[in-house]
Amino acid sequence: MFSQQDTDSTIVFNKKDLQVSKEARYNPPLLVAELTKNKTSDEEKFRVIFGWVATNIRYDYRAYFSPGGSYSSIPATLRTRSAICVGYADLMDSLCKLAGITNVSVYGYAKDQFSDVGDSMYIDNHAWNAVKLDNEWYVYDVTWSTGVPQFTMNRYNRWKNNLLEKAQPKYKIKKVKKRHRFFFTDDCGKQYSSPTFYYKQKFWNKLYYKFLRKLRVYMKEGYTQGATSSYYLCQPELFAITHFPDDACWSLLDIKDIKKFENDSALFFHHDSIYKTQVRGGKECVECDKYVEADAYTRNHILKKNSYSCNQKNQFVISMCDFDLSRQNMLNGQKEQDSLQQLRLIDSAIYFLDQSRAFLKRTKPGIVKEFKQLTVKNKKKMDLLLKENKDHKIFIAAKARMTLTEIRNYRRLRSKSNTNSRKYRNLSQRLFGITTAERKTQLKTDQKKINTVAQKLLNTEAIIDSLFNRTESLKAEMGKTTEDLSLNIWIKALKHDSVFIPLRKTIRLRSKLRDNYKKDVVDRRLELKDNEEKYLLGLNSVLYRPADHILKTYNELYRLLETRYALERTALGLKRQLVTYGSENADNFKTAQKEMVLKRTGDYCWIDNYIPHLYVIQKGFIFIRDGQTHVLSEIDDENHIERMRYYRLNNEYLRRDKKHKRIVDHNLHITRILAKDYVKYRRSITHPKKKRR
Repeated sequence: MFSQQDTDSTIVFNKKDLQVSKEARYNPPLLVAELTKNKTSDEEKFRVIFGWVATNIRYDYRAYFSPGGSYSSIPATLRTRSAICVGYADLMDSLCKLAGITNVSVYGYAKDQFSDVGDSMYIDNHAWNAVKLDNEWYVYDVTWSTGVPQFTMNRYNRWKNNLLEKAQPKYKIKKVKKRHRFFFTDDCGKQYSSPTFYYKQKFWNKLYYKFLRKLRVYMKEGYTQGATSSYYLCQPELFAITHFPDDACWSLLDIKDIKKFENDSALFFHHDSIYKTQVRGGKECVECDKYVEADAYTRNHILKKNSYSCNQKNQFVISMCDFDLSRQNMLNGQKEQDSLQQLRLIDSAIYFLDQSRAFLKRTKPGIVKEFKQLTVKNKKKMDLLLKENKDHKIFIAAKARMTLTEIRNYRRLRSKSNTNSRKYRNLSQRLFGITTAERKTQLKTDQKKINTVAQKLLNTEAIIDSLFNRTESLKAEMGKTTEDLSLNIWIKALKHDSVFIPLRKTIRLRSKLRDNYKKDVVDRRLELKDNEEKYLLGLNSVLYRPADHILKTYNELYRLLETRYALERTALGLKRQLVTYGSENADNFKTAQKEMVLKRTGDYCWIDNYIPHLYVIQKGFIFIRDGQTHVLSEIDDENHIERMRYYRLNNEYLRRDKKHKRIVDHNLHITRILAKDYVKYRRSITHPKKKRR
């Protein structure tokens, strides 16, 4: 028994063992003799035969895309070095038979890149093989082991794609220069010194990125050639994900109904890496042994019965069985000497041929139904993805609008802060213009009036002290919050791209027209949904809420400062009035005046110190919005890719529909001609013409 239980079950075919002479390449007996030379076991012989076919025979796409299908004989396959699945299977049958190995061609259904869960199978579309080694049966597919169709790039597009994948944005740290530096140095000294920085993309790196964004990577459908071991003596459970035979016994499993195969979602949720860790092993199959030991006539009856029990929708394979039974009965009838038995065989041939025509006529509605089902499902799949992307766009666009609002708000706030800084400086200087002096001759003023002014001054000073304490607490609160936001916004901005990395990885996969429900694509799209929730939570808690709080508090601070300055000017006028009345000393007036100027100096120095932080916050929001708009364009790119996939699949479904209809029409034409020939031959037997004298 041949079985591999290693962690990595990848099989490497030795090139030296696969080398044959030029004469042997076109001569099957000589080819098998040279390949199996010095090979003792059946498994060693089979491996070199499999390796040579997988390495030297390429898939014939011209024949595959031909309107009516085509079939090449074994000599033609060896001469052209190309074949479709049936040609591969027949070649393996022929070579294994020459090597003394029991090998059988298996016909059935295969899920390829165009298949979906729940697709009904009305006609078989693939052929592979089963081989008996050491009294156990194995399944394998040499067609899929030679390579798979995929979208590839030429050298120039690979160069562009490498540039896009390796490109990384590079930033430099810029220090924000403080405005009114001469005022700041003279008036404020170094009381407020909190340097602010922001990130700016390097000029040449930015230019390089603009160049890369204009590049378009174009894909073309190609074929990766090279022997792989993914479907070499494959594990039956793994093989059954993509292959289901007309006769269920050749699956080597207990699956007897195609519905389980049609609705098996494992096709979309398994990764190709499982083929490297598969357990290659054979299984005993009594039904398979009986099928091999039976004659051709019995085989057709077995296949007809089992295929109908597995999949009643497929009338085509039954028609082929009846067609073969008809031909066999006709050949046997032509060889029969007994006239009565000969007529019975000919009548059976005509009956099976009529049955074949009847089943062929039933096949066509199934082909039409399958085409409609596939196109409708393809449309639903596209609509679902476009709707999902529409939700993503609505989410990102809403955040982009919020970010734009924050940019405008902070632009206004920074402008307002600059204006207020200059304004408060001027107001501070104007306080020195209010002068007073003690009079040498005191005015006779009513004491009641002095007491009224003094009481009003006390009330005003109390309000000023309350406002001063409130503004100082707001400045302390806002200083910490503004500094934190100016740092946090750049941490968030630089990590903004990493949040949407799954989207970019998905688009790279989708550019190869990968199905949006395959595991590798689904996993990344699920990451995108999770990241959106984290992204929303992070933006609200770290950016938008603190930013809105800062805006409200700054506006409140400026309102309180305006109120305080008005009251300070009123209080200074009242003090001046008391000095005039002789109730207050002029030195006290000057001291109060200096205290007010000092407080105002602290206000505009604080504003000057935190204007750069506001500038950094504004720059950070601009950076984030650029990233958000770029994500919106990437979602549009994926929508374009999905529409390309939709139209391409529809064209492929239409091509298959036309091809299958042509095959059915061709077979109907053949059966019609043969039916006339059979009837004519029967009449020649029952009513022979008399010879003329």
